[in-house]
Amino acid sequence: MFVHVFGAYFGLAVSYILSRGGTDRHHSANEGASYRSDLFAMIGTVFLWIFWPSFNASLVMGDQQQRAIINTYFALASCCVTAFAMSATVTKGFKFDM
Repeated sequence: MFVHVFGAYFGLAVSYILSRGGTDRHHSANEGASYRSDLFAMIGTVFLWIFWPSFNASLVMGDQQQRAIINTYFALASCCVTAFAMSATVTKGFKFDM
């Protein structure tokens, strides 16, 4: 529970600090993503791909650790394929978008 609370408040603090100032702010009702937000989304995704399987397998012992890591990679891969496919279906012109 402490990990989730820390992650929530850390994410709020970082997003508050990064959103102060800057020239690429959108002031319209139809806001979109910027280069910076896409970059941080990719960094977060790579961070999760690297560290989440070992974090997920930390509570099991022996051969179960390997199975938990493999299952986590399967789950990550299927989520990426699903997000990629959904991006194409909801975007105008069926183009892939980050």
